[in-house]
Amino acid sequence: MALGLGMSTGTQLTNGTQPLVTFLWAGAYWLEQGDKIQSIVWIILIQLMIALGAAFLLGRGCLKMLQHCFYKCQIAALAAATWFASLVAAWHTMYGLETGLYGLAVIWIAILVSTSRQDWSWSYSIWLGFLLGVTFWIRNDAALLIFAVCLTHLFIYGSSTTAVSTLNQRNRDGKHISLGGITLVNV
Repeated sequence: MALGLGMSTGTQLTNGTQPLVTFLWAGAYWLEQGDKIQSIVWIILIQLMIALGAAFLLGRGCLKMLQHCFYKCQIAALAAATWFASLVAAWHTMYGLETGLYGLAVIWIAILVSTSRQDWSWSYSIWLGFLLGVTFWIRNDAALLIFAVCLTHLFIYGSSTTAVSTLNQRNRDGKHISLGGITLVNV
């Protein structure tokens, strides 16, 4: 893109356009004034940082989810190391496509949703909606992830067995609308 040759040369099949990663990699080529070798070096370094971030987030998420487990530190370290050192993860996160960044976003969203309290605050809803929207920009089929997160919120956190006052119901509905609205604005 930065060289003016478009997004594809037609030599390899694609499963769609991943706009955020395409934009980031085009930025690397633009910064290096089209030098292919230096641009690829930057892309690999960025992907290494993304993989480290995913391993770190996975470890922190395990610590948070296993807070009452005696071996939580060992399990978290093993999960992070396995993620980072796995041949499957290494292959799919370091070959110049969006998979590494998408994995980081999915881990982040999974941690946010699985460790959230039942009462989602406005700021939490907006933050999650923004992250879901960015995840869609990373990979278009994240629409399915967005749908799953919204269903999770609706069926697990959205239902209540107690009577809810009109004001509380409006507040909860406002959070749902803001979550959906922020997601749609980003999409």
